[in-house]
Amino acid sequence: MTVNVVYGAIDLTGGSAGDLDAIDGTVLQNNDIAIVVTTTPYVYIYRLNSTSGAAESSPDIIAPDTNPGNKRWILASIRAATDAIVGGVELATSAEVVTGTDATRVVTPDTLTDKMAAPGAIGGTTPAAGAFTTLAASGKVTSTPDAITATSETIAASIATLITLVTTNGDSDLDDVSLADGSTGQVKIITCEVAGNAADSYKITPATMVQGTQITFAADPTGKGCVLAWSVSGWLVVGNNGGVIA
Repeated sequence: MTVNVVYGAIDLTGGSAGDLDAIDGTVLQNNDIAIVVTTTPYVYIYRLNSTSGAAESSPDIIAPDTNPGNKRWILASIRAATDAIVGGVELATSAEVVTGTDATRVVTPDTLTDKMAAPGAIGGTTPAAGAFTTLAASGKVTSTPDAITATSETIAASIATLITLVTTNGDSDLDDVSLADGSTGQVKIITCEVAGNAADSYKITPATMVQGTQITFAADPTGKGCVLAWSVSGWLVVGNNGGVIA
């Protein structure tokens, strides 16, 4: 029975003691193994092919310096890595990374910067040209308010305007201004522009209110009002001039 031998060496060629090619071909048998650990340091694993006869080409093919015959040390291939198998890889050159079509070589941080500097086209089609409208604005921003005369029987403030200007009806009682639910982010300003009588007062009664049920403004309410903002939970009083929240 043939018993194969595992040889060790510290360099590939040179014919000196410790070199792979210094092992006499006479003692070598087919399928012998050699492990070479160089000072570089690199590790090479070889299998002997006793009938190869190939021309020496280090490090892939090493021929014994003495009695080589057709015996050649053939560098063993490392199993290639895939997305499912652990194995050896080859580093991609900068040009290969920039081209971006090689599916077998790997990218390093250094070559990645080259790709980032030349990213190329993104996607498979050219997007359509965008259409943009430039909005020009200058001066003051205005909003047309709605104006209502409040009564004790309840008058609704418009939900479609930013500002509601209230005039109390002058009968010296508590007038009521209702406010329907708004939409998320909506702001509403309600203020008394004219008090019909100094004894008039008024209240704002939102359909849904977070802090309570109403905001009341006492007698002679001219200039008094509040700012409300609609949230998912209802109207929030975010600004208040003279009102009592209850």
